Amino acid sequence: MRLRAFEWLSRGGRRLIWGGALLTLLVAAGTTAIGDVTDEAKRSQGERPESFGLFAGPTAVLTGNQLQCGLVNQGEVCKDVFDSPTGNGGFWPTGSPNGYIFNTGLQIAGIIGEDGGPWANDTVAGYFFDARGNQRSGTSLTDI
Repeated sequence: MRLRAFEWLSRGGRRLIWGGALLTLLVAAGTTAIGDVTDEAKRSQGERPESFGLFAGPTAVLTGNQLQCGLVNQGEVCKDVFDSPTGNGGFWPTGSPNGYIFNTGLQIAGIIGEDGGPWANDTVAGYFFDARGNQRSGTSLTDI
């Protein structure tokens, strides 16, 4: 049995139509399989806010106001998310190769109180981001 519906098309035209139909079918199946992962959909399914985040990871990319910045869940901001020692993590404008920020992060400092013994009135710091590499004070609890 021969299909005569597309007989008037060339061989390339028939392949294009069947390929488009197959692509449409795959896209429709993919969107059905992925589903809706918005916050409203999670709440409607009874998911608690403190439960495991399926799409969370140790890195994320913050993009907004023409700035693109890599985040790492150990307190590092505008870091290369691929952990390159020479790669930049902050780009402006977004999508361009113009890298201006290589690494930043959270650092906390304070003064030891009067009851601190021999270190009283001295300064102390906790580095979540440590540019030297040997003074890191924090560890991640959850993924971003």
